[in-house]
Amino acid sequence: MGTGQKKPIGKLVGTVGELEHGDSKKFSLRRGQRDIEALLVNF
Repeated sequence: MGTGQKKPIGKLVGTVGELEHGDSKKFSLRRGQRDIEALLVNF
């Protein structure tokens, strides 16, 4: 990374337009030693 740029934090779980209206996507995140399941819904 160059000067003045910060390292992105987070996890990319989808892109704009990836989920049609009414669709969902399951994903997991690591929090410390735990994996947490989550759901992204286009409602």
